[in-house]
Amino acid sequence: MVATVIATGMVTRNDVEAAAARTRHVVRHTPLTLVEPGIFPATVMLKLEQLQHAGGYPVRGVFNQVIAGLERRAFDPDAGLVAAYTPAVAAAVVHVARRLDLPVTVFAPASSDGTPGPAANASTTFTVDGTLADAQLEAERHALATGALHCPGLGPECWAQMVAGAGTIGLELWTQTLGQLDTVIVPERATALAAGISAALAGHVRVVEAVSPAELCAVARHDLWHERRIAVDDVAACAYAYLLDTGRPAAGERVAVVLSSADTAPATIPAPVSPPLSALSA
Repeated sequence: MVATVIATGMVTRNDVEAAAARTRHVVRHTPLTLVEPGIFPATVMLKLEQLQHAGGYPVRGVFNQVIAGLERRAFDPDAGLVAAYTPAVAAAVVHVARRLDLPVTVFAPASSDGTPGPAANASTTFTVDGTLADAQLEAERHALATGALHCPGLGPECWAQMVAGAGTIGLELWTQTLGQLDTVIVPERATALAAGISAALAGHVRVVEAVSPAELCAVARHDLWHERRIAVDDVAACAYAYLLDTGRPAAGERVAVVLSSADTAPATIPAPVSPPLSALSA
């Protein structure tokens, strides 16, 4: 079990506040729910970001990137947006394009299994004979040729905008808890989320990026659905599972767990492989 403290990097709280102002009318302010007393020796809250548009936090960063691009006239709105297919990013880009009434082109690698779901809602979809890297290259070429905005997710050209957009979750948490917050837990693979919340709340809370064993993540995912009817994917479930081991909160600690994504369906949630988390933590 590992947790990494995240550095704020090149994104500042001012950047996050600008992203919040830019996206306030187009993103959901997702709810915060309290885990019932007795499960943990601390106050543990769940930030239900899996209820965000397109099923997770990346849509915040994509909205920030695209709206900032429109403000700067950095791309041709008639050419719209272009992205290579990756599940979370493609879903976010397609949603943002539809919400802002922009065309969107998705390049899907032939190596993917069938036609990707989010790509089916794109204005135009191309299948690239190759891997995701080949699809990314074609998306870049399309952007250069047409004036479209390339939305690569965590590519270097938009990393800061994705991080600042994700950091708006931190501002929401601070408001929702009235500043009564010590620690924020995010899953390992949500790198932009961890960096963004760190930038938003630097000096106020500890932000950790948690890694949990796969079997414990499966238990957490099952527990969240069967005990709370919260459907999340394996990545998000690992942030909750982390609290059971070395991440177990101290008495009196105020902890928010960000359930970052729901790239899943209830039918895929595994059967229990061990007792519920509530039993393990007793």
